[in-house]
Amino acid sequence: MNTASATTDYVLGSSDQEHDRLIRQAKTLAPYTERLFRDAGIGPGQHVLDVGSGVGDVALLASGLVGETGRVVGVDRDANALAKARARAARAANVRFIETDLSPQQREAVFSRLPPEYATRFRGPILPTETIPVHMMNVFTEEAAREEPRESIMHLLRYIGERLAASATASGARQIENRAERGQKNLTIDYEEVLRERMIVGTPGRVIDRLQEVREELGLDGILAELNPGSLIPHAQVMRALELLCKEVMPQFK
Repeated sequence: MNTASATTDYVLGSSDQEHDRLIRQAKTLAPYTERLFRDAGIGPGQHVLDVGSGVGDVALLASGLVGETGRVVGVDRDANALAKARARAARAANVRFIETDLSPQQREAVFSRLPPEYATRFRGPILPTETIPVHMMNVFTEEAAREEPRESIMHLLRYIGERLAASATASGARQIENRAERGQKNLTIDYEEVLRERMIVGTPGRVIDRLQEVREELGLDGILAELNPGSLIPHAQVMRALELLCKEVMPQFK
């Protein structure tokens, strides 16, 4: 069965297959996600808001860290994903999932439905975020590290471009989204521009330098790292990239 929610424009879709892929991906990354959360100070008694919670993997992991005295609220606009998340969290009394869109006009609906004692903890501006795909290789030259993920990265961009272009005239598409223009850009962009403007690829030293440049230029205090953009990079290499990120890159920004 291949179902999709009409409430989401997530470019990779909301099919059962995509949900299964996300669950497998989260299972693989769970030890590293947990380590990141612990390093960030998430622990017993805390309240966690998971924005874009999907099928619930991150929220469920966080629920184990905050324990019975803590609380986790997952927010997503995909009804199909949330149905799966709620089913998976049936035995977790400290997790709750809410279906809504956190646009400026709608996010207040989330806070109005939270218990007063911690709704105020979450209230405040929700800032736009950028995902910076990061891939690292422990190789001898920057050129080799740069070339290793090329096929996977370009596959991802072409796929996104095709999906955006195909959905540009779909019911519910908004003109402000510029899907046709964005789709065409992804279909025609070259790898040099990708590395210059969109992604950070290289040895740990190169990644550290680029992240420092981005932090100084944009004033960022955090990133979301995607270690396998395109999903074509072999699992062992993804795990090695994650290890390098945790052991060699993250300590430089603490």
